[in-house]
Formats: sequence, structure tokens, C-alpha cells
Amino acid sequence: MVMRFSQRISPPNIRKLQVRGAGGKLRTVFDLRYRVYFTDGTSHRAHTTHKSNAEALGEYTAASAAVARNEYGVTLTRKEKNALAVFTLADAAEEYQRRTAVSQAPTTHDCERLQIVQLLKGFGADTPIADITAEDVRRYIAKRKDKPTAVRHEIGVLGRIFKVCHEMGIVGEKSPVAGIKLPRKPTPEIYYLSADEASAVMHTAESLAKSAPLNLRTYDAMIYPYCVLSIYTGARPCELARMRWYDIDFNNGIVTIRAVKTEQSRVMAWAPAAVYALQWWRQWLKDSERDAKRTAKRGERIADRVDARRRVEQLKAIKSSGLALPCFESPGEKPDLKKALNRVFIAAIGRKERAYIFRHTFATLAVLNGAPANIAQRLLGHSTLAMTTRYTRIKNTPEVAVIEAISQKLGQNWDKNLKSQTNKKARSISESEM
Repeated sequence: MVMRFSQRISPPNIRKLQVRGAGGKLRTVFDLRYRVYFTDGTSHRAHTTHKSNAEALGEYTAASAAVARNEYGVTLTRKEKNALAVFTLADAAEEYQRRTAVSQAPTTHDCERLQIVQLLKGFGADTPIADITAEDVRRYIAKRKDKPTAVRHEIGVLGRIFKVCHEMGIVGEKSPVAGIKLPRKPTPEIYYLSADEASAVMHTAESLAKSAPLNLRTYDAMIYPYCVLSIYTGARPCELARMRWYDIDFNNGIVTIRAVKTEQSRVMAWAPAAVYALQWWRQWLKDSERDAKRTAKRGERIADRVDARRRVEQLKAIKSSGLALPCFESPGEKPDLKKALNRVFIAAIGRKERAYIFRHTFATLAVLNGAPANIAQRLLGHSTLAMTTRYTRIKNTPEVAVIEAISQKLGQNWDKNLKSQTNKKARSISESEM
């Protein structure tokens, strides 16, 4: 009983299986996109079948099933079974999810599961993975052109699924996703807080923090320094989550922000309000630790003493992490401030907003108050000036000002009809010349 197996032969999408069964007859099965080749070991002559895809698929599937049922007296490994199987998109997606379950964060894994559901609807769960072509991918994109961001994520997942299938030897090296032009994401509208709204948010956050109890059940106390630092530094939420106490120089009023996105650090001066907010927060942590230790020893109720001991352990972990604005449950991760932020926004400005609006506010107010674009770029930690102008809503402003100045010099009125009038005049001149 002899079996020789090879996953890839030139060209790479051929699969080959050689089996010598109990009768001593050698049979080789080749698969090249549903063109099936059989080789008889006795005569060593190849018999080819150039049939329709459906007939060839049925013949090849029957031969594969015979091997899988062990009719030839051989035992296949899992890798060999994968090469013989007609893998559908659902099978491939399941294998991809199984492989990434450990390496991915739970939220990412759940998001990709929803994206896979959309892929199965669009391409068909029972579609063989090897049958999906670049034209199929383009048709899928055209059907969902109204959701460009979702499509980009879904096609990205499909590409990773094909990569896993290539590693298993089920498809060739070239993925149908490669070279596909994805729909562009529309530039989002940038919203920011006015100066009055930003001040109201900081005052509301301060009031909420100073009335918060000395426990770690909510982030009501931490939301005050978070809002103030976000508005006065324009730091990204991930940068604030990684800020450590040794990055803050209280004596000189400066802070080092270690950028996660561009992997560069920047040093910024601090406003007195930011320094005060951080000093208050550091004192609050000390008071909370002192209160927890006292309650753990002298608490009237057993539940209070147990909760206080747990809080002491949490505060020790927070202190050892060195983080200025840590996650209470797991220091080192990004804190979930959504509930506390919503309370502050609704009380201050009457609507909910995202934390990233603080960064837009810092950039916009800086430029509106005379900061050059290159200075704003340095403060925000952007890699390009184009990104800064998009955030600060000043794109094309210098060009428009120049054109307006020239128009006024020439005595023309700068209005919306000027362009259409110019175009009509150009057309009339071209028609007269003809």
C-alpha cells in the first residue's frame, strides 16, 4: 500500500493524489479547475476528460469520495483530505474563523463574523472557493456600492480567507481580490465644539468628577482630566490611554505625547487648567486608596470590606502600571468612557458626541485663532500637512482668498454665476470660430 501526495504542482492550482490500493493498482488523480486527468498505473497512459464543469466536478468528486471512504485501503491525513475536498466559501470562512479565534481581539472576531455573513449572502455559502473569480468580486462590489466602508472591510476579510486557503493548498497563489479597485470612503464631515461648548463640557466634567464617590465603579472622576487634556492637547484617545506619569513634567508645564499611529513622540506645553486637572486626579487616586484601606479594616458591613479590599488591589495594579488615565478593570487597555462622556455631553450641550470631537475642536480652534497650518500639524502629530488641513476645515481657503482678491482688483463681482458665464462665453467663441 503506497500513497504519494503533492499539494501543488506547476501550475500551482493542480492537485495530485497517487494511491496504490489493496489490489496493487496505481491510480493518480489530477484536478485542474474541474478538468480531471486519470493515470492508470499498469499502462502508464494518461486519459483526459475535457467535459463540462458540472460533469468533470462530479467525476472528480466521485474519485475523491472513493479515496475518502478508504476504498483503496489508505489512510489520509487532514491536510490530504483538505486537498481532496471541494471547499465551499462557508467551509473556508469557518476554517479562517477557527484559525483567528485566538490571535484576534473578541470585538474584531465578532465584527469579522458579521462581515463573513455578508460575504456568504453575496457569493453564496455553497460556492466552491476555487470558483470565485475577480469578476465575481467586482459584481459583489457593484451591488453594495452604497456602502463603501463596509465593502472595503468585507473584501479585506475575503482576501485573508483566500490566503488561508492558499496555505492549505486549496487555491492557487493569485487571489481574485488582488488588484481589485475598492470603492473610496467618502471624506467624513468634521464636526467640532465651539469655544463656549468646549468650556461648558469642561465645567460639567469638573462638577461631575468632584461629586463622584471614591470608588472605581464608574469613570465619573476620571472624565474631568480626560476632557481637559483632550481639549487642551488634541491628543488621540489611544495616546491618552497610554500616557504615563513620567511623561508629565509638572514643574515646567510640559507633556510628552507618545503617538501610537505615527510612532513618533511630540512635546507640548500645558495650559494651567490641564495641570490643575491632572494634579486633582492624582490626589483623587491617593484619597481613594486611603479610603479603601480604611474601609477594608473598619468597614461596618462585610460587603463593604470585601469591596474595599478589591479596590485596594485595583489601585495597586493601576499604580504599578504607571498610567495616568488607566482602565480600572485591566490597566494597559483603553478605558471605556462612553457612559461618562454621554452624561457630560448631554448635560453640557444637550447631545451625545464621540471622544474624537475633542481632537477636531483643538485643531479647528488653533487654526481659527491664528496658528499656522505647519504648527497645528506638529501639535497634532500628523504625518502630512494635507491631513491637518482636512481636520481643521481650511482646505482651499488660501486659494479662494487669492481668487477673490484678484476679482475685486479687476472690478468683477465674485459670485456663483461667474463660472457659468465664463463657460457660456467660451462656448460661443468656439462656435463662432467653427
